Amino acid sequence: MGVQLEMVVAPLKRIEMMLERGEIDGETMRGPAYGALHPELILVDLPLMPVLYGFYALNPVAGLARVEDLRSANFRGAYRRGVIYCQNALSPLMPTRRLDAVTTVKQGIGMLQAGHADFFCDVNMGILNHEYSAAGRSVPKLQKLFDISAPVSNGGYLHAKHAVFGMALAVTLKQMEKEGLFEKYRLETMARLSPRND
Repeated sequence: MGVQLEMVVAPLKRIEMMLERGEIDGETMRGPAYGALHPELILVDLPLMPVLYGFYALNPVAGLARVEDLRSANFRGAYRRGVIYCQNALSPLMPTRRLDAVTTVKQGIGMLQAGHADFFCDVNMGILNHEYSAAGRSVPKLQKLFDISAPVSNGGYLHAKHAVFGMALAVTLKQMEKEGLFEKYRLETMARLSPRND
C-alpha cells in the first residue's frame, strides 16, 4: 500500500490511552466490545483472527468448572487490564475486593503463585504470546480451566481520521487472506519461535 507501518508493543490499557491521545493511529486486535466503547474508532472490515476468552490457573481449581460458579463461591480472580470481555464477564459476578486487574500475564501468574487469585482471565492469544516470550520462560505455564466465550472475531481499529485509509486497508487484507498469506506468515513466524518445553 506504500504506507510505512511502525508497530508498538505495550500493555493494553497504555495502548488505549496512546490512541486516545493521538500518539498512535490504530490497534491491530480488539474485540467488538472495545469498538462499542470507542465511537471515535472505525473497525477495519476484516476480522483477522477468532479468539477465545477463558479462565487459566496453575492447577485445577475445585468447584470452578464454569463462570456461573462464581455466583456461589468466594473465589478470587484476576484479569489482564484492558481485556474488556473478561472485565465485563466478571464484574457482575464478583465484588471488586475479590477481583484484581493486572498489567501483564506474568503479573497474573504472580497473583496465582502468591495465592492472591484462584484463576486468571485472559484472551487465548495473550496467553499464547506470553508462552512464546522471554518473560514466559521464567514463570510456570498456565493451564486452561475452561473458555468463557465462543470464538470471538477480533479485528483492527483505526482512528476515524483515517477512515479512507481504513477502507483501502480492508481491501488489501481481504486480498491477502484470499491468497493464504495470513496462514503462510503465521506458520513462518511459529517456525522461528521456540515454545516452552514443559
